[in-house]
Amino acid sequence: NGILEIKARKKNVPPVTPTRNIPIQMNTVDQQHSKNAKGSNASSSRTGTTDH
Repeated sequence: NGILEIKARKKNVPPVTPTRNIPIQMNTVDQQHSKNAKGSNASSSRTGTTDH
């Protein structure tokens, strides 16, 4: 029983880690995009105010 459980765990682990890593990578990319978008918006608004 112990060996079967270990094999089952090993089989369950590989498919679980990539599925967990994929959403994490998506979140980090989304955060980077949102930060870049906010930064560009802030800089554009600042440049707009300075131009005025």
